[in-house]
Amino acid sequence: MQELFDPILLARIQFAFTISFHIVFPAFTIGLASFLAVVEARWLATGNTLYRDIYKFWVKIFAVAFGMGVVSGVVMSYQFGTNWSVFPTGRLTCWVPYWDLKSSQPSFSKPLF
Repeated sequence: MQELFDPILLARIQFAFTISFHIVFPAFTIGLASFLAVVEARWLATGNTLYRDIYKFWVKIFAVAFGMGVVSGVVMSYQFGTNWSVFPTGRLTCWVPYWDLKSSQPSFSKPLF
């Protein structure tokens, strides 16, 4: 029974839940931001109200997904700092492209909305 409450195992289970929940939101918002940019450009270029309605519908979903990604990302960063503070020392090279895309793309796409 004691091995069920091992702190390392519990920390790994918690992190697995957080990362599996979190990864959905950045992937979804990165794709949706590009879609919204195209739809808004079509709306502004043609003046067609159908594109405006599509844009206004999906931008609300984008805002919720972006907020959920931020909240779950904050939790994940605390888990990195408390549970895996020595993790990046030998394994940083495989994580750099992911963190670079994850941090730079939202910064560039936020001014569009």
